[in-house]
Amino acid sequence: MLESLSSLEDQRLNYAELHIEKTGVSSESFENLRVSMAMDSPMWETLHFCLQKLDEPVMEKLVPRLIQLVRSGVGLNTRVGVSRFIDLMMHQHGPQMKKFTGVLLKVLKTAAQEEKSPAARQALVSACVSVAKYADNTQVQSLVEDVITLFNENIPNTKITSALLLKGLSNQAHNIFVGYHALVLPSAFIARFDDDKTVSNMFEELWEESISGESIALQLYAAEIVQLAIKGLSNTSWTHKKRCARALTRLAETAGPSIAPYVEPLLSALLEELPGHLWEGKEVLLDAVSAICRCYSTTISECSEVKKVDWQTIGSAVLTACSKRKTNYRNAALSCLEQVFLHCDNETVHCEAFSFLLQHCSTTVPSKGEIHDGNQVDGNIASSLEKTLLSFKANLQHVSICIIRNRFEELTSCLAEKLTGSYTWQIKLATVATIQELVGRISKDGYDEGHMHIVKSMEQLLLGLLECIRSVKVGQVRITCLQCMSALLEAGKWEIGKAVKECLLLLSELERDPSVKAVMETLLTTLSSNTTDLATT
Repeated sequence: MLESLSSLEDQRLNYAELHIEKTGVSSESFENLRVSMAMDSPMWETLHFCLQKLDEPVMEKLVPRLIQLVRSGVGLNTRVGVSRFIDLMMHQHGPQMKKFTGVLLKVLKTAAQEEKSPAARQALVSACVSVAKYADNTQVQSLVEDVITLFNENIPNTKITSALLLKGLSNQAHNIFVGYHALVLPSAFIARFDDDKTVSNMFEELWEESISGESIALQLYAAEIVQLAIKGLSNTSWTHKKRCARALTRLAETAGPSIAPYVEPLLSALLEELPGHLWEGKEVLLDAVSAICRCYSTTISECSEVKKVDWQTIGSAVLTACSKRKTNYRNAALSCLEQVFLHCDNETVHCEAFSFLLQHCSTTVPSKGEIHDGNQVDGNIASSLEKTLLSFKANLQHVSICIIRNRFEELTSCLAEKLTGSYTWQIKLATVATIQELVGRISKDGYDEGHMHIVKSMEQLLLGLLECIRSVKVGQVRITCLQCMSALLEAGKWEIGKAVKECLLLLSELERDPSVKAVMETLLTTLSSNTTDLATT
């Protein structure tokens, strides 16, 4: 009768399935329709009646035949039908079926793993979960371990099967599933970051349903997650590496101090993967390094005689990554370098990077073919240059003041060019932020007669800021430029104060943005005071 569910089906449905996509109906929807029709047939009603008459002697003969049909059944309705029949048998005769649970779990899991039809796979998974309710602890543990191993094979169908089985255990056999949280949840946390959105969404639901709070769960399973992630980073599969790196980024941002003891081995594993071939998506490794540096800077800075990873090691590795030509990877490396600079006070690390960043800022300029509409540069170059400037800003906070003085003219010339050239407003905003940091460093050190070249270079920046205010239409950029000019004027007495005032007066008359106009008028008041002082002296 189970075989006849397919053999007695109207054969025209097979033909219709071959051409169903032309009608706009998904194959999965059509499969569900076929199964629904079979389940409403007189044959299925008869099978239901047979279930009431089962006893142990009959089961002894029936179960081996059912197993054979699971392995070799032909036709969608038969494959779904035998799975549902086993499911119903477990619900109605579970205690009598205990002796068969071991072999049924193995057969159903294997069939679900190999099944390509979503409807049949779901039916097999449901039957497998029903069998697990009556299985021994050792059998269930073996099933869970096999399912987790199945997921790590990185085959699309098997990953979905793995997610369905664990989700089914969580929903239909929750009391049993709770006992395996320590085994399942660390793997589920990492699986949430899979490339396949269907798989990741299922594991996301499983994770959310199984925990009371993410930070608490991560504290409980930090050791297991770290162990799995480190092992996964050394896997030959790029998909596996990406999944683990994304998980580590989330772990670092959420877990708090619970993973502080694991920071060194995690960084070691990540840095070990940075050199070598640039595979698709490799930038997620740098995102993970960036998150750990941002969230555990104190841990990294702690002195230890046995420490293998320190700021200098991290800085050198990330700086090497910044020199790669692949845009996405280089941009991720520059963002990571910014985090290293923001949280590292090791002057050696900053000094080693200063020359590289200055050279990168100076050489990353638009060519004629990369200028669009006279005021835009190529998107890849713009993105890279913006991130370089932000890294440079962070670098200037700790680099030696002697290095800044020695190359001050080159530095200011580079920054002034970014303000007056044909660059995006985002680049100009990053440039102004870098100038503000530079002015702050120089102001702390003070000016004297021996540093007149610094004063002259600052005048160049002031003119660049004026040009930026005049040419950029974005109010945020103009306000930031005005604030930077104010900082420049407070840093020293400028011989060009009157010229600046005249230019600002003209710009103020033309300004239509009230917020920009207010900042401009405040600066004009400051300029009037400075000009009076200058005239007096």
